Amino acid sequence: MTMSLPLDVPGDPGAGYRITRIGPASIGDFLAVWNECATWLTARGIAQWAPVDPTPERVAALAAKTSSQEWYLIHCGNELAGAFTLRWDDPKAWGEQPPDAGYVHSLCVRRQFAGRALGHAMLDWAARRVAAQGRPWLRLDCRTSSSVLRAYYAAAGFFEVPPAPVTWAGSTLFQRSTTSESTDDDEERDRGE
Repeated sequence: MTMSLPLDVPGDPGAGYRITRIGPASIGDFLAVWNECATWLTARGIAQWAPVDPTPERVAALAAKTSSQEWYLIHCGNELAGAFTLRWDDPKAWGEQPPDAGYVHSLCVRRQFAGRALGHAMLDWAARRVAAQGRPWLRLDCRTSSSVLRAYYAAAGFFEVPPAPVTWAGSTLFQRSTTSESTDDDEERDRGE
């Protein structure tokens, strides 16, 4: 299923952002955005992800997961600007939960699009997608050691919740209502994205 919709980015109005749900054929593009973000985070001492070698085997393994989660790419004109995935459960991080949430993973913003609130616009879009499924919560997790990412998600309207029994050591769980929008300012955007 291919779906492409306009994405309103408050920090870059009229730029023509589009969000597209992708399938297995576009996983290589997703991984390229993810790797760029992982490299940038690692270079700044933010231990969220490590860059990976985008071998055909790695791409194939990720493509096999397209049935268990939704994969999204964000374009600005013809340029890739960001990416994220959305899952409808996350037992590895959150344990067994009622069907009351959507779970964002791999939220990535390419550096040339940083500081425009693109990441927060992606989270707001995901919240609306989850709300349309009748679920009141948008959830995610990040490394507890990353004060930068924790502050970024707090600025996006998320609050920390107690860890589930299965939560990975060193991870912090966050959630926000699917009816709230990000409330960041320019300084928060520039630090976090």
